[in-house]
Amino acid sequence: MKDKTANAYEKTITTLSNLAELALQAIYPNVCLLCGAATPTAQRALLRRNTPIRALVCQNCLERVVASSNVFCYRCGAIIRPGNYSGRCQPRCAKNFAFDRIYPMNFYRGLLRAVILRLKHEHDPTLAKLFAKIYCEARAKQLEAFQPDCVVATPMNWRRRALRGGVNAPATIAKELARTLGALDMSAYLRRARATAPQTSVEWAKRAVNVSGAFELRRPIFRRAILDPFAGRRVVLVDDAFTTGATVNEIARVLRENGAQAVYVATLARAGLGLIHNS
Repeated sequence: MKDKTANAYEKTITTLSNLAELALQAIYPNVCLLCGAATPTAQRALLRRNTPIRALVCQNCLERVVASSNVFCYRCGAIIRPGNYSGRCQPRCAKNFAFDRIYPMNFYRGLLRAVILRLKHEHDPTLAKLFAKIYCEARAKQLEAFQPDCVVATPMNWRRRALRGGVNAPATIAKELARTLGALDMSAYLRRARATAPQTSVEWAKRAVNVSGAFELRRPIFRRAILDPFAGRRVVLVDDAFTTGATVNEIARVLRENGAQAVYVATLARAGLGLIHNS
């Protein structure tokens, strides 16, 4: 009698499991989230916290959005050409930048450009989390060597954020990046002190002036007891795209003035390389 009851129970569990799997397959089919091609693992892995990236994105798309870190200058993100100084495009590259290093994931083109534009204009936390995971895996070696204490997102003016429906892609990416790295998300401690024109609408030579003095420390009411939140900390500064570096450089300057020990810029894409010449 016990054996029959156990068998019936096992069959019921199996049936329910199969039905659940069919339902999950209908919601999360075995396809790449970026191109729709088949992936080797079911998309139900989305329900797990430690989802393998290759369960969500096909190998072809990964190769399109991730480039080798060796092709970018670690000081300015420009292309390193054969014969250049090791790790840099020039021996004295970008000596005035307030941040220490920058590691883009790829060039601002093709599929990655389309993803960044989507992140800028749509509230898609799943896509932002996915690319935070991809960035972590692609730049794991650099991230581990940096040993960050906290992560900070490039802040957006509240008016512009309201116009975009509350979307700030760097903030979503920073939150996931902090969780993945086991670091603090301290984006709440930084804010835009004034509205600025979009950098894409400003001439290259004037971009630094456009963001000068645009950022400042912000102490949330429930954390005002912390007088120097960035003192002695190693900070990862997150932005979605890097062109001239004026924005992240201004933020890095503010972080340095408030005691940050080191600032590392994590960005999905390096833009504007067609207008940069190594000399």
